[in-house]
Amino acid sequence: RFVAKGNQGVQHKNCGGMLVGGKYLLTAHHCADGSYIPDLVIYQGIDRNNPDERYVREADIVHSRTHEAGLEWNTYRSKIFNDEIWPRYESSFEGDKSDGQSAAYWLDIFEREPVYLESRPDDQKNNPAHNAHNNSDFAMLVLNEPIPHHGGAILSPLVDLDTGERFFNPGEPFTFYGWGSTGYGGASDPIATALMQAEFELYREYPLTQARDGNYGGLRGPLCSAESDGCRFRASARVDFIGIDTGLGVPGVGPGDSGSPIIAGDYYYGSLFGADNDPTGDAWIAAFSSIGWMMPSIARAIDGVIYPSDMGISLERG
Repeated sequence: RFVAKGNQGVQHKNCGGMLVGGKYLLTAHHCADGSYIPDLVIYQGIDRNNPDERYVREADIVHSRTHEAGLEWNTYRSKIFNDEIWPRYESSFEGDKSDGQSAAYWLDIFEREPVYLESRPDDQKNNPAHNAHNNSDFAMLVLNEPIPHHGGAILSPLVDLDTGERFFNPGEPFTFYGWGSTGYGGASDPIATALMQAEFELYREYPLTQARDGNYGGLRGPLCSAESDGCRFRASARVDFIGIDTGLGVPGVGPGDSGSPIIAGDYYYGSLFGADNDPTGDAWIAAFSSIGWMMPSIARAIDGVIYPSDMGISLERG
């Protein structure tokens, strides 16, 4: 758990995150938004009022609104469309490029987008306001000094778009840990005094969520099927998940859970963005920002082999 101070020097955001290599804190961008260098107080332990450790750090923000990430997002959604969506619903994407939903239209976009991005002046390439693509809410905070920690997780996409292999599927439960409100669906209930946990699973298969029935424009509208009159391709890095009824009521997430990691098994797939304030059916749907398309950006920012800092091992080049 960490508290980020804003440019006025007062508490700005209270969020969760995951430490990588002691130096990199993966979280939601809205937990440390702004162009300033945030001051952080980072807490470790499961008792909010009596944490095991407390660290004060400064951090630089590495987020997705960069020129390089824009190029990578275009490559990523091109793979989603060409390898996952178009082959399944070929008849839905017939037409020439003047048709805003045809395969020809999207192929033209994927070809022209890199040319446009590279043609921009440097002040636009280096300005986050000109690189606000796909509503991604992921950020990496690079700490000025490492923090010791015990455990670790392997950073992973949800799917390998080169092979089609799924690493995480609906119906596979995972435990979510967070410090948020004890109410569900964004209710303003008391904050948790101890680290909370609940069981969740993916709401629907990703990346097939990027193809939705033509009669619906919303992100959570019905997905395409063989009977769909027309598909709409809407690429997004946001992935929905839903609570599993444990007999104690359907679990949900609340304020304060933002930025907490989605970890299943030994793998980290992204960080919590937010949740609906009203249930869908019998459960609240939450969303996290998948890191799949940002793997190259993350690798550039880290540029090294990273592991928990007190495992008692050392690595050398070669």
